[in-house]
Amino acid sequence: MSTAEPTPRAARIPLDVVVVRADDVEAGIYGAIDISTTGLCLMSERKERVGGFVALNFTLDETPLNIYGEVVWCRSDQTKGAAAGLHTIGLKFVTLSPSAQRVIQSYIDSRAD
Repeated sequence: MSTAEPTPRAARIPLDVVVVRADDVEAGIYGAIDISTTGLCLMSERKERVGGFVALNFTLDETPLNIYGEVVWCRSDQTKGAAAGLHTIGLKFVTLSPSAQRVIQSYIDSRAD
């Protein structure tokens, strides 16, 4: 039996921006729900494949960000309009430049309790 402490979950900060899928696979537009230092939670009419990778563009605190991430979960969300075909998507950052890390951390720090 392991006595190791579980890894704490990164703080999630509400985020209300439009996120554009910027890869060559298929264009898409998402609404951001929240952001952490490790990823984004998005809302979309698109159902994304878990394990798939996407390139995303969005602006945070007037700084344009180009981020590549992996879809770690995707589900219909009964409380947010599944009847309309909406999906909530969890995305983990897989490439994050040092400047993007600073912008995200600054955004989180400025809004944390």
